[in-house]
Amino acid sequence: HCLRCLPPSCEILVELGAGQGILGQAVSLASKLPLVVIDRRGNTDAFTAVGQEHSMTLEDHKAAPSVCRVQGDIADKEAWPEVGQVAVLAKHLCGHSTDLGIASAINLGERLSLLCLAPCCHATMSWNLLAPESQAWFEELGINDAKEFALLTDVIRLSRVGKTEAGRPTPCSKWRLREHIDPSEIETMGRLACRAIDESRLVRLRRGGLDVALIEYCTTDLTPDNVLILASPTNVQEAMPLIPVGLDTTCSKPANYGVLLELDPTAPLTMQYRLMSYLNEQQQNRFPSLQTVVPIADLLATRVPGLICSAAEQGLVETLVAELAHCPLIKRAVTRLLPFVDLATDTLTLTRDVVTNASGQDGPKPTFRVFSRPRQLEQKLCAAFAQEWLSPTEYTHALCVWSTNPDNAVETGTDVPVIKKLEESAAADGFNESMGPDKPSHDTPVIASNDLSLEFRYAVLPRQTLDMSDWAATRQADMGDRGFWRCYEVAARWPRRFEAAKAVALWTDTSSSASWVNTWADHFLPVGAATFELQLQDGLEEVRVHPAREGCGTGTGHASILLCDVCASGHDAIDMLRAVLVACRRNSGSPLAGTGTAVLRLRCGRKPRTIKQWLRDIAKLLEVKLSASRVELLHLLNDRDVERTAVFEWGSIDTKHAPVDNNEF
Repeated sequence: HCLRCLPPSCEILVELGAGQGILGQAVSLASKLPLVVIDRRGNTDAFTAVGQEHSMTLEDHKAAPSVCRVQGDIADKEAWPEVGQVAVLAKHLCGHSTDLGIASAINLGERLSLLCLAPCCHATMSWNLLAPESQAWFEELGINDAKEFALLTDVIRLSRVGKTEAGRPTPCSKWRLREHIDPSEIETMGRLACRAIDESRLVRLRRGGLDVALIEYCTTDLTPDNVLILASPTNVQEAMPLIPVGLDTTCSKPANYGVLLELDPTAPLTMQYRLMSYLNEQQQNRFPSLQTVVPIADLLATRVPGLICSAAEQGLVETLVAELAHCPLIKRAVTRLLPFVDLATDTLTLTRDVVTNASGQDGPKPTFRVFSRPRQLEQKLCAAFAQEWLSPTEYTHALCVWSTNPDNAVETGTDVPVIKKLEESAAADGFNESMGPDKPSHDTPVIASNDLSLEFRYAVLPRQTLDMSDWAATRQADMGDRGFWRCYEVAARWPRRFEAAKAVALWTDTSSSASWVNTWADHFLPVGAATFELQLQDGLEEVRVHPAREGCGTGTGHASILLCDVCASGHDAIDMLRAVLVACRRNSGSPLAGTGTAVLRLRCGRKPRTIKQWLRDIAKLLEVKLSASRVELLHLLNDRDVERTAVFEWGSIDTKHAPVDNNEF
């Protein structure tokens, strides 16, 4: 949305409350505009400016936009650029921080090109901190003081809280009210309360001489805070039409062709969105045939989550299947791939079309194995075929089917007339030999009424293109060492971190991990790269070094990559890593370089607010204890819900001073 509304006159981007600055980096690279990142956090160098990447060519250095990071407050005028037309960006700027961002944007005056701001945390707001323009607008509506404004925030809070749990405090002081309100009604009320607060902000922007628009930039199943405020001296509504708050922006009709990815039901609840982010992130490089990715919203989604990956063109579905199947990270997260290119409204039409197309092919007669969502639908579909078309093990083609209404599809499948009539169909259609090919067409079987409301999306692919049996076997075999796959994912997704490395060290507290460090090096380092295994000895003062593979040619030298595969995952893991780095520094014969990139698994909390604080504390702790820079705290596909993977550059550790107490964080 920002790129679509960005005016040509804009000269510089400013991202507020940027954190790691991913949004600003993306817009800066796409627009070729310089970026200023303002954040109160200490690790403002979490992402180095692209122009400073050692792996870039001279031409890239000249073309890349500059990035300036400022540690400061949004309201501090000295943190802002002094000249140039400015576009202000902010993603989920919490509570009254949004109002500070709006005030700063208005203060830019004629220098403001665009404001693109996604607010959140409306429930934390209070009447006394509202801008005078917002208070005046609420007073016109009859909301005159803090007590009445608190009713709005209580409604928002009531619409967001989860279920009560035994032994824990009530999640909201007004929880008892939920017994008298329909769940869907309170969700709508919560969204309207947020809309009222955002509307008061729009009034403030309009009085500042700006044209404004309020749009929903994603669906509410991704985040309830899905609203984006756009403001500009020009008419932003011409570039981005206003979407009413009550409009359902979910994708009610699935794509016509693509691949349905069924996820492991035992995977963490956040896996669906992590995988969707990964597919979008890698779309250009790894999945060029992919067009869009959306969560599936059928009645089975709560039990077996999935993603619908639509292909750019119908003829690219097989290519998309091959691209997805070739990715080992997809294979670890996805249990089945169900491609679809055709549509049928009932099982009779589906089976007839499949057999008719198969009968018209030259060569040996094909055989099928049915894969369906829900799985109970497979029995119904198999009953519709004559047995000579089916082979569960020696099949030549996979028939993949999923229903847009899986519960009705299974219920309809129990209707005896459907199966009975299918068995009476013409032999020319491949179902049964009990009737001749000249049987009148009016004898078409009568299907159950429920089946008329169904849509079956399906595809028939050769086994060499999609072998689900091999997929399941390979997936089971690859569910090995999570430490390897964590480090594999980091290097595969962010290869620039490791491009200049010629050797790698693995810090482990077991004796069975040396085999995978060689495999990892073969994937991501030059041929002949040296590998080492480090183990911290008792007393945390010495490190045992075991060369896993001697380097040769260009693969010699100190290891500038440290992969960590240890049981510790909290503050103790950081303390132990510090001990490893200090011991290696004291040892002149250590294979570890003075600085390099480390990958470390850490454990965090479960609640969103707890995780936010944990991210701040851990980033600061890594900076203080390990002299870390370019700190990234990632939630990888291979992480559990309560895990994060830290990727950072370690620096020269001051061994003269005692380490900082963890209680300070």
